[in-house]
Amino acid sequence: MIDKTHISKILFLLIPFSLCWSLRINTFVIILYICVVLWSNPLLDALKNAARQKWLYPFLALYLLHILSLLWTQDIEHGLFILEKKASLFLLPIAIAMDLQIKKEMVYQAMFSLIIGCSLALWFCSIYACWNYLQIADTTVFFYHELGAPLDKFNAIYFSFYAFLSLVFLFELERKSELFQGKKWLQALLLFSLLGGLVLLSSRLFILLTLLFLLFIGLRRFQSGAFPWRYKLTAILALIFLGIGILSTSFPQQRFKELRGSDFRVLQQETFHWDTPFNGLTLRLLLLKFAMEILAEKQAFLGGVGVGDAQNELDQTFIKHNLYHGNAELGDQGYLGYNTHNAFMELWLQIGIGGLFFFTIILGQAWGFSLNTGYYALVFMVLAITGFALIEGILERQRGIVLITYFLSIFYTGMKQ
Repeated sequence: MIDKTHISKILFLLIPFSLCWSLRINTFVIILYICVVLWSNPLLDALKNAARQKWLYPFLALYLLHILSLLWTQDIEHGLFILEKKASLFLLPIAIAMDLQIKKEMVYQAMFSLIIGCSLALWFCSIYACWNYLQIADTTVFFYHELGAPLDKFNAIYFSFYAFLSLVFLFELERKSELFQGKKWLQALLLFSLLGGLVLLSSRLFILLTLLFLLFIGLRRFQSGAFPWRYKLTAILALIFLGIGILSTSFPQQRFKELRGSDFRVLQQETFHWDTPFNGLTLRLLLLKFAMEILAEKQAFLGGVGVGDAQNELDQTFIKHNLYHGNAELGDQGYLGYNTHNAFMELWLQIGIGGLFFFTIILGQAWGFSLNTGYYALVFMVLAITGFALIEGILERQRGIVLITYFLSIFYTGMKQ
């Protein structure tokens, strides 16, 4: 006889692992998990259990606003595409809220699944980069977006987000779980694999967050007499390893130098040339400026321009200001297709002030829960999500939506029990 709860648990734990590798496989796993949850739990009890969980409602309200925005969207087809892409924003939290078997130990196992999936993905990409380097002798294959390209073009900042969360969870499991008991060699291997990956991926935000986290761990363990000296030494060695990796590698150094050379005068320009000098900061500020310009021109501060029209409005604004929009002969689209690179502004542009409100509520309740429970892993996870939301449209990619909704949902359901 098929053990339905066992299948449900396996699928539940496969979600973060598969997300590190293939988006198609991850979508398939999520659909199967939802089906098995509906199949294996008494439906009425599961619905009652979900209805009692107040954290769920902001997720549902945020997605409902996306649906309602179709009423003032001209490009319905693209709007439906966005709704399909963001379906995990409400389906996954509902399924997890209905899953009656999620307990604290399963939360730890989910952390372990992400750690293993991310570490193996980093090793795979590094080996692939070595092979690629032998073909073209170009060191850029080891860094930034090029490193994650073999895995569904795994964006370097999202990959860094995964590596940082894996690092935080690794230290949490060391304290709270028996998964690494008697396996210190595995813990050390995973630790330095993740740190090496963060250096190669070279996301400035997540390198800084990693330094902050390791300093926190080091100070915490020096102040506590409950940990043997070898555990205190782990954080120090990790910090030294990360620092040496950054200082001895030219690409991460160049990434930080770009910030010091920011030319904010470009934000005052009305038109641009193909070679106008931007870096990550000035480009993001310009995108925020364009988004506010669209909201003002369309008088859409309250309801946004519609979930299906936001990207088209941005693209038209790029063309209007002659921001580089590609070369058709080379198949280059330039900045066309770029979103606002800010989750708060992206939601405001798409679905209005309500989207901004409910996303803020989601983050606010996550901050409240993390500080009330005292789980520093959750505190640093919410800090990472908040910081990431300020520089990327994290709800515009499956790898952002699924990871955030999955771990926030399981922390609420598992840690409360």
